[in-house]
Amino acid sequence: MKKLLLILLCLPMIGFGQDDCGEEPKNPNKFNNSSNNNSPKYRKYKKELAVWEKCIAERIAAQGPIKAKSRLGNQWIYDNTLFYEIIYEEDLNIKDGHIDIRLTKGLMTSSYLEGATIKVQKKDSRTRVLVYDFEMGSDDWGSATGFGGVAFGGSTEQTYNFTEIVFNKRKHRYTKWITMSSFDKVERGIMEAVENKAGASKEILNEDW
Repeated sequence: MKKLLLILLCLPMIGFGQDDCGEEPKNPNKFNNSSNNNSPKYRKYKKELAVWEKCIAERIAAQGPIKAKSRLGNQWIYDNTLFYEIIYEEDLNIKDGHIDIRLTKGLMTSSYLEGATIKVQKKDSRTRVLVYDFEMGSDDWGSATGFGGVAFGGSTEQTYNFTEIVFNKRKHRYTKWITMSSFDKVERGIMEAVENKAGASKEILNEDW
């Protein structure tokens, strides 16, 4: 009886351990000093990292698409590609294609989102729009240094990857950005782009005009 009770008590812990890979092991050689690569700490880290990466890979294979509710009631889906899913309770006048996303520039890198591809599905007078292949612009900024009263200018082009902002592919989890109120602007920009693509609704295109 005691053995059975012990097994029952351990089962939840076993199940939890199999489902959660834990945090990624921390690299003790933060500065990539090659002389430290043979230290006992670093060798231990490499072994733990290999176990963690194997666990993550197994979870990816078993989980399939990873979903998360968005702040505005829609859904993020990651399945090798990042999707933003919007479901309309109407037969929206829209087809597969490209959308232009216009966002007011701000401090967030996601404000450089400029466009995306959409896939449209319809069923029972409802419309499902999957937004993917997000396109981002670049940010040009200049710098200047002075020497003897003479200024030398330079510029750097910074590009961004929208998927990396939303989903951490290495850890296979969504980032904190999608839970923050500042990200509402991004979602609204995507939704407005979809609705602009749909054009005039059936209510406007009626016979009573």
